[in-house]
Amino acid sequence: MEYKNPNSTRVNPFRSLYDNVKFKSILDIKEKLPKFPFLCDIELTNHCNIRCIFCGQQAMSRPKGFMSWTVFKKVVDECAYYNAPIRFIRWGEPFLHKDIIDFCKYIKHKGLLSHITNNGVAIMETQMKQLIDLGVDSVIFSFQGASKEKYQLMRNNDLYQLLHSNIQ
Repeated sequence: MEYKNPNSTRVNPFRSLYDNVKFKSILDIKEKLPKFPFLCDIELTNHCNIRCIFCGQQAMSRPKGFMSWTVFKKVVDECAYYNAPIRFIRWGEPFLHKDIIDFCKYIKHKGLLSHITNNGVAIMETQMKQLIDLGVDSVIFSFQGASKEKYQLMRNNDLYQLLHSNIQ
């Protein structure tokens, strides 16, 4: 496990991509669309373990499922060809997918930047340690509410202590 000095300046590894002029101007209709996206958002599953009051996931009518290895490898291999970073983000909780760590290994094996947004409730300590050892570039624990009470209201659950413990 690598130790980072908490007093050092931290930089989002995706910052240079987000600040890129081509990335910022992609919505300008005068610009020609790139041959391949600048980054790829992957939804490993559309299952979620909580029912937030603000989330449209409950209204989603498409079938629930988990991404297969076949589809995942096809997407990552194409991203690797174009050197497009990958983010696990969207409507489901990525840590509900049983293969998330192996998926992260595959992305890092391909030399791509990787990011995971999660709700902090499903992740286990062993997985966190594996992510650090793999060198996953960015992890966000997404939650609303600056207090336990506000979190419980927004996330519609009483898992604040578990989330707090997982983040620590």
